[in-house]
Amino acid sequence: MLKYDLIRVDDRLIHGQILLKWMKVLKVKRAAVLSDELNMDPIMKAILAKTVPEKIQLDIWGVRTGIERMYEESGKALILLQDIHSLFQLFQNGIQLKHVSISRLPCEAGKEKIHEQMFVSKEERKELGVLLNHGVDIQIQMVPDSESIRLRDIL
Repeated sequence: MLKYDLIRVDDRLIHGQILLKWMKVLKVKRAAVLSDELNMDPIMKAILAKTVPEKIQLDIWGVRTGIERMYEESGKALILLQDIHSLFQLFQNGIQLKHVSISRLPCEAGKEKIHEQMFVSKEERKELGVLLNHGVDIQIQMVPDSESIRLRDIL
């Protein structure tokens, strides 16, 4: 089974904070992006692949395929997800969630602000509640050296 250093939820997936901070602190050798949207966009996949240092293995899968591959693959990876529903799908499919970091979830119609740069729908709030009730440690943290806020304290 593919183990993980961290599961990170951020709609931007791979960006400066991931490349310059998280990957260095975690000493990442492999990153797995699980995103149906990105997986269906060959141009964006190619662009994203170019941003990651060559020494880091990058896998980009749709969410369902990513879950299957997590069971099939070995080693360790940084798991990157685009949204709360993808995180909940991992949970529903038996992936053990220990520590999850959430950074940014954008403002969209029907979403309410629960923290700076973090907006959730009623359905996402419900999914987060289920995860918290099952003991998943969910933290809001932009970069490794910034303050970490427990989601349980604000949701």
